[in-house]
Amino acid sequence: MHPFVRRLPARISAWLLILSFFVFSSSPSPAYSVLTHEQIVDFLWESDIKKVLAERFPGATIEQYRTAHAYAYGGSLIQDMGYYPVAANSSATWSITCVAVILSAR
Repeated sequence: MHPFVRRLPARISAWLLILSFFVFSSSPSPAYSVLTHEQIVDFLWESDIKKVLAERFPGATIEQYRTAHAYAYGGSLIQDMGYYPVAANSSATWSITCVAVILSAR
């Protein structure tokens, strides 16, 4: 019998031991939720997002800012639902979200 075949049960046992170590020693990680993404939009709204919109659209009304804020919420919710209308990569979905926010202020 080949030496590799004789050591096969020991190798399988070693790999199962290593695999079980990684599976059972990892801790659960909390994920972002819908409310977390909305909170990020709220946190950045006055300091960053609204300033960019004000520079791009200086004549925007308060109602248009409210609409843009709603679109920013929608863009964050789309990420949570996993809806990617154009492409599956994150840069495409981020650009779609930014365009929706900018166009909503018009």
